[in-house]
Amino acid sequence: MSERRQAARSLHRDVEALWERIRAEFVLRDGFWLAVLFGAQAPDVAELVARTRDKSRMQAKPATPDAAPAGRGELTPVPGKPIQPSPKVGALLKRAASAVRSGHIGPAIDASLGALDAAASPEDALLAHAWLAQVWAKQDEPVEATRHARIALEGRLPLELDTTVALLEILSGSLDGEIALEAATALVELHRELVRRSPDSPTALRDLSVSLDKVAGIQQRRGQLDDALTAYTESLHLRRRIHTTYGDTPQSLRDLSVSLNNVAGIQQRRGQLDDEGNPESGEG
Repeated sequence: MSERRQAARSLHRDVEALWERIRAEFVLRDGFWLAVLFGAQAPDVAELVARTRDKSRMQAKPATPDAAPAGRGELTPVPGKPIQPSPKVGALLKRAASAVRSGHIGPAIDASLGALDAAASPEDALLAHAWLAQVWAKQDEPVEATRHARIALEGRLPLELDTTVALLEILSGSLDGEIALEAATALVELHRELVRRSPDSPTALRDLSVSLDKVAGIQQRRGQLDDALTAYTESLHLRRRIHTTYGDTPQSLRDLSVSLNNVAGIQQRRGQLDDEGNPESGEG
């Protein structure tokens, strides 16, 4: 078994229970907070430290993202037949899915934690983490959601398409700019493949345009204006194609308007930066 898969399996329910206690008592006072752990295993400590770091960063809302953590695995989807859970874990995940459909997120979290605790294989563990990511996202707990999504994708096993998309969507909202951009870029490539399979599907075309907007937004926040303009422009071309092919619908008109504004906004910002850097612009 690989070291990464061992790490995923090591995070059993006792770790999740301990994190619940830490998270509940988490307070930042004058930029300082301290927790001391006794008797925990090194992989568990590393996971709890990483979650605490993410929680503190979320509360502090830094102006610029930190570098990506060392040793992070790939987030790109893994091709192949999607993995399946064991019967026991599968039953717990079905219970979680039913709870989500009913709007009962607490029971869904409990069932997903139960699946993680009952995991008998790397496949079971990664699927449990994937479900925990999604239910924590519905609970509006982005720190927990992103941690579980990262573990699920870094396990490097093939997942269902809908699950992969959901996990990449969660990670594209990460506070870590590198992780967010990597996840959003992977989402673009996934949607490109779906467009190649169904080039005339308005849903596939729109999903690709939305994912391009997500990449561009991250690049814009990171100051990568040329890259952002490239992504926004491709999204605009896709939305023009949808509008030309399928006509005036409220969604196509709104999407086209948003894309035009996105491209114009980047061009305006680039022009302002060019003026600021031009000694003959008359400023100063």
